[in-house]
Amino acid sequence: MPPAGKLNVSPSTSDTTVVKAELESCLEEGVLAFDVNPLRYWRENKSFNILKPFARNILGCCATWAPSERVFSKAGKFYNPEPAKLGPETFRALMMIKCNYDI
Repeated sequence: MPPAGKLNVSPSTSDTTVVKAELESCLEEGVLAFDVNPLRYWRENKSFNILKPFARNILGCCATWAPSERVFSKAGKFYNPEPAKLGPETFRALMMIKCNYDI
């Protein structure tokens, strides 16, 4: 028996054919209209069950560094390495409040 978490299974030819057929079918549909929300499209789409998880992972990635830069900017207002009067737990709590106050 293989160790937990590791499978020594190679994809069969039929599995590869199914994935290839689904990818080709998706590509034949063409580009979505500009006013279509791609995340909603993949959530509500009843076909492309193999490609759906990949699309959601790719579309969920940030396209820019702006969100992380905003967090670092906010952190710089709280944290000063010289006096270091804030403990790590207090710093985390303040950052959580500062970054999520609008939720």
